[in-house]
Amino acid sequence: MRVMVTCPRCGSEVSTLAEFKLGFCDLTTYDEGDKLTWSGRDQRHRPPNGDADGDGYAECPLCELDFWLVITVRADRIQRPEVDRERPGYIAG
Repeated sequence: MRVMVTCPRCGSEVSTLAEFKLGFCDLTTYDEGDKLTWSGRDQRHRPPNGDADGDGYAECPLCELDFWLVITVRADRIQRPEVDRERPGYIAG
């Protein structure tokens, strides 16, 4: 998904792509507010009320360090992602 966030590693406001594993994993690029597709032909994998929380992973295009996001979906719509400041990235910086 495309996100605009403040990088927790360098403090810059950046636009970057975040990977997450919610919904139908078909490599669709989503934006905040988009309706998430839960599966290809049916909705059997849709959680109750279309609500779910998951992890997102991103890398800052400026400092090239990584960070985690909390991805929230409510009523099938992707909410504004939040930086997970409790979870360290993999890339040492």
